[in-house]
Order: sequence, then structure tokens, then C-alpha cells
Amino acid sequence: MVGLVIVSHSRALANALANLVKQGSSSNISVAISARVGNDRQEFGTDAVEISEAIQSVLGIMTVGGGPTSHSAILARALGIPTVSSVSQELARAPLGSLIALDGFNGTI
Repeated sequence: MVGLVIVSHSRALANALANLVKQGSSSNISVAISARVGNDRQEFGTDAVEISEAIQSVLGIMTVGGGPTSHSAILARALGIPTVSSVSQELARAPLGSLIALDGFNGTI
């Protein structure tokens, strides 16, 4: 099971964040990355197939940015994964391993 999925238009930023999460976590958290498009992952954008593969093993999704029409939200809806978009940055900074109740039907955390 994936503990964290990072979706970004910047592969370098996604890799740096993944490394930071792994260094700062006391547990062995699994991280999946979906960033950039194209054969060499240098083109701007996100890959819907890569995101779909990354999120298939998660129980719920919360995003700091985006909204109901973002790639992550559309794919999550199609896969039946509860999702809440545009949560506060303070909530997103909760310590790794924190128990968070996510209500994807009402859009609340």
C-alpha cells in the first residue's frame, strides 16, 4: 500500500519532497510519484495513467491544491476513492502517521 502519492508538474520538486518525507519519517513510509510527462519526463504536465496507477492502492486522498476537476480528483472519483481537495496547508503539515478522518462524500476532514 502507498502511504503518500506526490503529484506535481515538477519532477525535481516531487523527488525532493519524497526524499524529505523519507528522511523525516520515523516509519518506513511508501511514496509514489507522478510528475511531468513525455518519454523522458521533461515535458510540463501530469500523466493521468501514472496518477491512476499510483492512487489505486490508497484508501483516501486529500490535496492542498486542485479541485473537483483536477486529474487526481477525477481519477479518484472513477476509482471510488474518497477525496477532499483544497485542504488547508496546516492540515497537510500533520505529522506523518497521524490518524486523519477523511469524509469524501461531504468534503470534510
